[in-house]
Amino acid sequence: MSKVQLAGNASGTGIFTIASPNSNTDRTLTLPDNTGTVALQGGVGVGKILQVVSATVTGDTGTTSTSYGSTGLYATITPSSTSSRIICLASSNCSNVSNSGNALCLSFYRGTSGNGSGSLIGANPYYWVTYNSTSYQAMQMMYLDSPASTAALTYTVMHKSGTAGQNVGWCYGFGSDNRASLILMEVGA
Repeated sequence: MSKVQLAGNASGTGIFTIASPNSNTDRTLTLPDNTGTVALQGGVGVGKILQVVSATVTGDTGTTSTSYGSTGLYATITPSSTSSRIICLASSNCSNVSNSGNALCLSFYRGTSGNGSGSLIGANPYYWVTYNSTSYQAMQMMYLDSPASTAALTYTVMHKSGTAGQNVGWCYGFGSDNRASLILMEVGA
């Protein structure tokens, strides 16, 4: 069995040994021609959070439209690799402002040109439903996205009313004390 030994630096006394596998087949290990850490066995940062971006909005945000529109809550992240995944987390209080049975529909959109741009991600929207009473309840959303991109990506929380003319609110119910949050986390893959 052949071995390659690496001597420690001037202050170190240890010897690091790289041993070849128990095999009769020749193998070649090609090292990158740059400085830094050599990634082996899946690479450095695999499964780790590489960056976190967050955003908040305050104040009442309601809609009577049955078409998706921006809640005003959005953030932009630039993945470091096309294999990275993005965890999207959003939370706020919601309300059925019209005081009648209705649904608030929420979805994440991903685009490249800013707030409210792009397309729906995920197969189904999140629904928050209340019947015949105005109430305020917490709502959380979560989605794991695989954008396969290293471009700057803007994720937006979009909302619509389940019934035309019925007012529903995301980040609604407590006026200037409302706060909705969006967190985007890049996960190394």
